[in-house]
Amino acid sequence: MEENGGTDHHYLITVKEMEDKIKETSNQTAGKESCCIFRVPQHLVQINEKAYHPQILSNGPYHHGKPHLSVIEDLKWKYLGELLARTPPNSLKLDGYLKLVAPMENQIRDCYSEYIRFIGFDLIKMMVLDGLFIIELLSKCANVAPTCPSYWKNMVL
Repeated sequence: MEENGGTDHHYLITVKEMEDKIKETSNQTAGKESCCIFRVPQHLVQINEKAYHPQILSNGPYHHGKPHLSVIEDLKWKYLGELLARTPPNSLKLDGYLKLVAPMENQIRDCYSEYIRFIGFDLIKMMVLDGLFIIELLSKCANVAPTCPSYWKNMVL
C-alpha cells in the first residue's frame, strides 16, 4: 500500500471520511418528502434579524427555551389549564392528547429540516402544549372561550 508514497492510505482515509459523512447526513430529513419546516437562511436573517426571530411567541422546537420568550411559555401552561378545565368529562384529557401524539414522534421529526435536540417525550410534551395553546388562543380571540386579552386580539386579527 505504501508504493505510491502513502497515497493509497490517504485514499482509504478519505473514502472512510466520505462514507461517514454520507451516513451522518442520511439521518437528516431535509431531503425527505415529509420535510416542510425549515429555518430561515442565515443570509436573510442578517438583513433583518427581528423579522425572522420570534419576539413574543415561539411555537415548536427551533426557538424553544429562549429567555425573552419565557413569559409566553408560562401563559401557554395557563391556557392549557383553562382549556382542560372546560373540557367535557367524556372528552380527551391531557393524558389522551399525549397518547395521541406520542406515536407520531418520528413523523413530527421528519417534518423538520434539522435534527431536533429534544428527546422522546420532551418533544411530544412541547407539541401538545404548543398545539393546545394555539387552539385556546384562537378560541379566546374568536370569543368561543372566555377572556381574550385585547393585545392578543390585535395581534391575531
